[in-house]
Amino acid sequence: MLAPPPLPRKYDACVRDLSSAKADVRASAAQDIVRYGREEEHRKEALRLLKKALDDESPRVRAAV
Repeated sequence: MLAPPPLPRKYDACVRDLSSAKADVRASAAQDIVRYGREEEHRKEALRLLKKALDDESPRVRAAV
């Protein structure tokens, strides 16, 4: 059965999920947090978290960034 795509994560959920033990969750969170990097309120921290994700052990996470 077809279902609508999931809603994007809220900012706090992105931050939380970037520390997940699962690489696929971290990769998805990295894609979602990009949206918040465009907002003045979250820009500095979002960019810092994305920069940190570039050093992730998983190539899938690094590619998502």
